[in-house]
Amino acid sequence: MPAVWELICHHTYTGIPGVIVDLSLHGHSHGEAIDLDDSDFIADGVGVDSGAIRINGARTGIHVATGSSAWNSLPGIKVEAILRREAAHHNVILDCSSFAFQIHLEALKVNFGSIEIDSSIHHTNQPLAVPDDQWIMLGFMHDGFGTLELTLDGEVVARRNIALPAIEPPQGGLRIGNTVSAALLDMSLKGDIDEIKIWRGSPREIYDQFHSRRMSPKAADCWREFELSLQAALRRHPECAGELHEGTRDFLYSLLHQILSHPDGREQLQRASIVYQRLWRTGQINSPEMVDCFANLLDFLRAIGLDISNSEFANSKCLQTVIGELRPLDCDRQFVKLWEALSTLRI
Repeated sequence: MPAVWELICHHTYTGIPGVIVDLSLHGHSHGEAIDLDDSDFIADGVGVDSGAIRINGARTGIHVATGSSAWNSLPGIKVEAILRREAAHHNVILDCSSFAFQIHLEALKVNFGSIEIDSSIHHTNQPLAVPDDQWIMLGFMHDGFGTLELTLDGEVVARRNIALPAIEPPQGGLRIGNTVSAALLDMSLKGDIDEIKIWRGSPREIYDQFHSRRMSPKAADCWREFELSLQAALRRHPECAGELHEGTRDFLYSLLHQILSHPDGREQLQRASIVYQRLWRTGQINSPEMVDCFANLLDFLRAIGLDISNSEFANSKCLQTVIGELRPLDCDRQFVKLWEALSTLRI
């Protein structure tokens, strides 16, 4: 679950009409007005001089290019939109090839392909009636792990805990206030948008967590040499690079789906993750508590019929070839001792 969010798109619609600047640090998600004229850029939005745009036609909206590196990796995604719609119909807030964020009559919805969260079905308290003709902040969050949420004015109003597919980078750009295709059937927002913010889960989160460990200079050099040997092996076997990238992703998501499909899976996984991260950060790599953490999780996996060692990915030829060319990690004694302990658990 991403613990760090990175802003990749921020529009406020103030300033020169028609000029839509991305205020995020990346600065690569500027907007292009589609069938909007200067009068559709209004000075007052949720506040005086806050700026807003008016979406008032079947083809109007704002196009955001998504070809930059900021959109190439989406471990998770979070969105907030401050808006005011005129009337309840099919109001599209954001749309792209990867997801759609919309209001249908009075229900707030987001879908990622076949996975959907709907405030009329998955509400946390009672079904949400999205109000008309008033400024509100609507949002959603896909944590890249197993949770989808919808929010109204910062409060969670709907939640689903479900194994989630990876978020594919949007192809063909993102449309604000309308569908990407701007179909003949009018699905535009029909209202005003004051601000849009889009975050992604930091792609460096796993890397940063790994390097949060208290590590001796010798162990740090050991891991650096290991990483260089991995990069070299993948260059020598380019046919394996893509296979291992996709294989790792598919293996982890399949494993996650099977774990979360069990009634106790989420609790078991979260408990193991919390313990593991604490011990890793504090340098207790080969402690009895760390070994017990893995042992308990493996016992649970076996109890629900999962055998990691016999997976297709674990036995792939490419994986075995690349592993055979990696630098040994025998200079990191803590890790070696942990691995020796884990080998007795029959991973």
